[in-house]
Amino acid sequence: MPEADDLFRLPVEGFTKARDDLAKRLKQSGDEDGAKAVKALRKPSVAAWAVNQLARSRPKDVGSALAAGETLRRAQQAAMSGGGRAKLQEATAARKRVIDRLVEEAARVLEGSGRQANRAVLDDVAATLTATATDRDVAERVRRGVLEREAMPPSGFEELFALQGPPPRAPAGRGRKRRATGAAADDRAVKVAERAVADRRERAERAASEAAGAGAEARRLDEEASKAERSAARLRKEAGAAGTRAEKLRRSAEQAREDLDQAEQELAAMGSS
Repeated sequence: MPEADDLFRLPVEGFTKARDDLAKRLKQSGDEDGAKAVKALRKPSVAAWAVNQLARSRPKDVGSALAAGETLRRAQQAAMSGGGRAKLQEATAARKRVIDRLVEEAARVLEGSGRQANRAVLDDVAATLTATATDRDVAERVRRGVLEREAMPPSGFEELFALQGPPPRAPAGRGRKRRATGAAADDRAVKVAERAVADRRERAERAASEAAGAGAEARRLDEEASKAERSAARLRKEAGAAGTRAEKLRRSAEQAREDLDQAEQELAAMGSS
């Protein structure tokens, strides 16, 4: 929905009001589903907001980062199949250069908006851009500039090949030692992969828990909003009725004053006669 996407162009402080206004307009036009979808949108975090602005101000650079992430993903797959270790290192370095440029631009965007470009926020920007290599949903949200929260890349898999470097080359005639070295490297690789899987499982469980909590909070707020709307409608009705009563009383008061004036005039006439 283009109108909903445009919400993410706004300053963080103006997001909630603009979102609620759009949801109200959609509801009034009869688009209940659209109104609910808009109402469910969350105000972006500062890091996500910075990435969204990059997607709009630097679409080519963001596109380059996404393409570099896709290239890295393919290089990782090739390396895990037993080849392409050098290409993985090249793809990792190329993507890092693109992300570093975007992080510098994000710092300028943040400072230009009056926000402090602190290290924690910039690290979240870099992590989100890095996560696009393995999470296509994040990549699509980054491309459209509609990110609500920063994302974290899976740990371990990049280090498994890019940072490990090529295996040591043993001198000729030392096959047994070479096999032992290779086995040790394999053990390290397995341990790194196991840690990566454990980290990913922990993040998935944490994300599921946070999503459940956010869903409950959204339902609670929606119920409160519905109650507030009903209360506002009742108060408007009561205010209208009070206004009607006030107008009737005003007219009665005017009539009473007119009657009093008439009575005083008649009394005066009787006294003069």
